Amino acid sequence: MGINIDRFVGDVDSNFVCSICNDVLEDPLQAPKCEHSFCKLCILTWLNTNHSCPLDRKKLTVVDLRPVSRILRSLLLRLTLTCNNQIHGCPAIVVLEQLETHLLECSFDPKRLVSCNSGCGITICFGELANHNCAQSLRLEMKETSEILFGLVDIETENKNKMSEIESKLAESAQSLKFEISKMSRDQRDMATKLKKVEKANEENMSKILGTNTNLVKELERVKKANEDKIVMIESKYELLWAEMAKIQISMSNLLHIESSTVKQSHSQPHVLDDRSGILKDKSRKKIFLKVIILGDSGVGKTCLMNQYVLRKFSNEYKATIGTDIVSKEVMVDDKLVTLQIWDTAGQERFRSLGAAFYRGADCCVLVFDVTSPNSIKSLDSWRDEFLIRTSPRDPDNFPFVVLGNKVDKSILTNRYVTTNPLEKNNIPFFETSAKEATNVEQAFQTVARNCLAQEAQEDSYNELPDTMRVGSQEPQGSARQVSCFC
Repeated sequence: MGINIDRFVGDVDSNFVCSICNDVLEDPLQAPKCEHSFCKLCILTWLNTNHSCPLDRKKLTVVDLRPVSRILRSLLLRLTLTCNNQIHGCPAIVVLEQLETHLLECSFDPKRLVSCNSGCGITICFGELANHNCAQSLRLEMKETSEILFGLVDIETENKNKMSEIESKLAESAQSLKFEISKMSRDQRDMATKLKKVEKANEENMSKILGTNTNLVKELERVKKANEDKIVMIESKYELLWAEMAKIQISMSNLLHIESSTVKQSHSQPHVLDDRSGILKDKSRKKIFLKVIILGDSGVGKTCLMNQYVLRKFSNEYKATIGTDIVSKEVMVDDKLVTLQIWDTAGQERFRSLGAAFYRGADCCVLVFDVTSPNSIKSLDSWRDEFLIRTSPRDPDNFPFVVLGNKVDKSILTNRYVTTNPLEKNNIPFFETSAKEATNVEQAFQTVARNCLAQEAQEDSYNELPDTMRVGSQEPQGSARQVSCFC
């Protein structure tokens, strides 16, 4: 509702009057289209049951309402009106903007607390001061005080009774506590006597245990010494077994090298004459044996790559290779049946001394590193150089190498240290592989086989050149034709 229009001094413009309550606007809101202004409470009450402007009946909702303009609000606040406490005798006339401040300080406010100046000194509201009776008010205050005192006396009597009950209970508790204390004293003396007996028994048992422990310590030292002797013996036997195994693997390497060399020599004469039919036979259709060496640091996944390619299986269990493992697989490469002899070498430092025997006769070398291990990446150059030094190929710059960056599946969860070919400067083929998910494993070994065949073809072209060349022709003896010089 608005402010009573009769309280304002002079005429009030119709723009400041709410058309709903016909009083001066209070917390005004404005319709955006028609720009009619209303009291906030009046228009909200109206829109609860209607959805149009009260004056022109245009569509209007609560969401559409907005505050009145700054000019209208400024003019509204400049209107002058009488104080709310005019009926109580306040003669003040103030502007609407200062009305709230005046009401807080108005001395005619009926709710303002004042002290009676007639002699009783009781604090009452200003509006009740005219009807105040000092004698009656004092009697009422004395009556209330008497009731409070009687209540306090009753509370004191009740508290005394409770105190008496508590004192009697405390006396009973004290008597019971004295009895418990005397009983605990007797029990404490009994416990002290028993404790002395137990301590004496423990001392006797401790002396017996110490004697027994001395014997146990001597026995443990004897067993420890015996175990150390056994460990030394086992280590010596292990070294002997390792030496024997190394000899066996070296012998196997020599045999496979001889077999591979024999096959390669047979390929140098691809066509021979059949004694019975006189028809040329094509020996190039026989199996081609290619030896492939896999090198790299321990734990980069060499064995897993080999098992994935040959056996189509993968194991998360890590087991270090001792010496070397050899597997074979027949594949068709460019209509040629090729037997790949894959040599999986140990990456540990103590097995590198056997490299010369294992590398002999290799047709291709596969260098493997772990994409999440920076140390394995740095070791690639040393593995390549060691292989070239120990094998001394005819053309080291063009010897077929293939680089495999393994464990790309693991790089999703851990840091990856390389995304390009570490040996790109040497023009070596590079594949990113995953032995676990068989990513690029088949493609990598197909490239290995093709590079080996290309190297074989190049070496065969060297072998087909004759040792000597005749620059003239010879006629049989007795011929009438004379031999002339070709120059």
